[in-house]
Amino acid sequence: MTMAGRFIPLLAAILTLGTRPMAADDRYVGRNTLEQLYTELREMTAEMWHDINDPRWHAALAFGRNAVPPDEQILRYFAQFGQALERTGLDWSLKRLRQRLLSGTMGNMDSWATADAGIGLVDAVYLGFRMFQDRYPLRVGSDTSRLAFTDLAESILEERPDSLQSSMFKVHELLTNGTDALFRNMPSALLQGDGQEICIIHESPQQLIQNVYNMAFLTDIKGYAMMQFSWMILSLYDEGNFTRIAQVMNNRIDKMISQKTEAANEAMAQASSGFWKCDPNHHHENVTYVQLTNLLQGHLQNEIDINPTHNCREDCSHYSGNTYAQVNSCYQGLFCDVQPKCTGRLFDCQFIDSDSHVCLSGANATNRKYNWITYKNGRKLGKGHYCPTSVAVVDSWWSWVVWHCSYCFCFCDQPGPKSDRYFSLQTVLARGVDRDHRGSNRVAVGLRFVKVNRVIHLQIQDGIVLPGGIVNASTVQWRPIIPFKINDPGIVRGEDYHAMSWEQRAIDLDDLVGPQGSVLTGVRLRLLGGNLNLEILTTPFDSNSGRLGGISTSMWKSNDNTPEAMDNPRTEVKLISPDVPTSCPTPSSVNSRSGQFIKFTHSDIDKDVAQTTVPFIDAQPVVPDPPTLLAGAGLYHKGAPNCGGFVAPKVITFDYSQILNEENIR
Repeated sequence: MTMAGRFIPLLAAILTLGTRPMAADDRYVGRNTLEQLYTELREMTAEMWHDINDPRWHAALAFGRNAVPPDEQILRYFAQFGQALERTGLDWSLKRLRQRLLSGTMGNMDSWATADAGIGLVDAVYLGFRMFQDRYPLRVGSDTSRLAFTDLAESILEERPDSLQSSMFKVHELLTNGTDALFRNMPSALLQGDGQEICIIHESPQQLIQNVYNMAFLTDIKGYAMMQFSWMILSLYDEGNFTRIAQVMNNRIDKMISQKTEAANEAMAQASSGFWKCDPNHHHENVTYVQLTNLLQGHLQNEIDINPTHNCREDCSHYSGNTYAQVNSCYQGLFCDVQPKCTGRLFDCQFIDSDSHVCLSGANATNRKYNWITYKNGRKLGKGHYCPTSVAVVDSWWSWVVWHCSYCFCFCDQPGPKSDRYFSLQTVLARGVDRDHRGSNRVAVGLRFVKVNRVIHLQIQDGIVLPGGIVNASTVQWRPIIPFKINDPGIVRGEDYHAMSWEQRAIDLDDLVGPQGSVLTGVRLRLLGGNLNLEILTTPFDSNSGRLGGISTSMWKSNDNTPEAMDNPRTEVKLISPDVPTSCPTPSSVNSRSGQFIKFTHSDIDKDVAQTTVPFIDAQPVVPDPPTLLAGAGLYHKGAPNCGGFVAPKVITFDYSQILNEENIR
């Protein structure tokens, strides 16, 4: 029978003995991190060993006002520690992480499967230990009580290949020892599959390593607490002198934690701190993505309608390049009178063929003019054959036998009620630096795009930060968007919002990180040389107290490079024959780097009749799980070959190696 199996009947017997409340002053109040809890646990065990060997302590327990048996007093202290551990919420969140890891790349690694089994065994035994504390025997001091305590202690200390101690030491070796050590190999393992692994684990590689470290540290703490309890009980019952072996274990656990800290720090230094979202299984507009509409849209117009002198003496290419055309007339009420009009500007006109059949999308298709166009020469624009309306025959003609009045295929830039092309430029702050929420100590923990009243906004999720850099998951909330319409009184173009156009339709792609020791507290978009450009606000943070600096100590950070810069000019991410992002057959992968930009444009002419504005905007919440401090944020493009893809936000998780060191543990 395994140790865990041997432990279950013991627990079953204990459950029949009743429940007894435990009251004691809680020395763990305000201890929120594993480092703080471990330090306090070490101090508590040192005091307990001193008391166990001090006759005065035994006398005080026996003859005090509220007489308490020594074994009950020991159990109370370890129960108090268990309650403090549960208050952090780390145990629950790390159990969820273990499940996710087993379903990803690391789940295919034999070494991690073995380590996970060891962690699981220690967890199972500790769960039994906590159940014992909650339902320990009523008749403390009786033979039944002593037998239960003794059997528990001996079960914990049993020396077997699958024992508690063996499992702890095996997990440590797998994480830290040799060239196959998990910490050493995790940074490269998490890069497999074009970064798709982070979408399974829901956190940045650096954050994952930090949490695996927490998982191992928590395993050591649980094992240490149970072994110290067991040696104390057996010493109390005169089963031997365990003071020396307890001290040896103190030293060994300290050394193990120190080695894990060093290995984790080295791994975190090599791992990416960026976190983003992969494509969802199913796309849903205004849930997983939002889009600009009718920014540049394919449009058929005869040359005679766009020539200022109402003739056909030029050709379609005359209305391309840096010049634009406008529809000045509708000659004899032909096709121009049937189709939706372009009342804006026409760019990059081209001639495809003289005669065509055009499927108009109909009045219910708010973002399209055409479903497809087929030309006499056999070229087809768009997909499908069904047409919800009657098919229009659109033929060019000759004027005075000399000039050919051709139908040109152009791109229409037409602001108006059917064109959502607006981005909010208003500042978005976490409540910790908002003057209306002074002292709330809330920091940014997530980011997403939302579209409200046809305007695309960046939205922040914030949460309360505790000492040690722990984010209280129960406090996490999205800051409500302050909605506005572009024609509201007091709303100014260029100050409150940016309207995209042919000339100004680019967005900069950057990764932005604040100074060391600062955390993300705000974001905003601005105009830089005609491009939308991201800025982040970071605020100094004291990891020991958990206190956040105010707005006066905060700093805005941006990348001010432009495509025309002398040093490190921005380069463009070019979209080649881009299809509608939600129609692409392969999942998106990141295909931009910091310091680039991308232009919003039309979808491919042949695939979609240039009817859709691409790229789309990814609207999925970018929130690591569990929530964590963020050091910065960014924008990037993800896509696939011949696909419009998505502009999406990313977050950059805080580097906990700034906190994770031996001084904190000591």
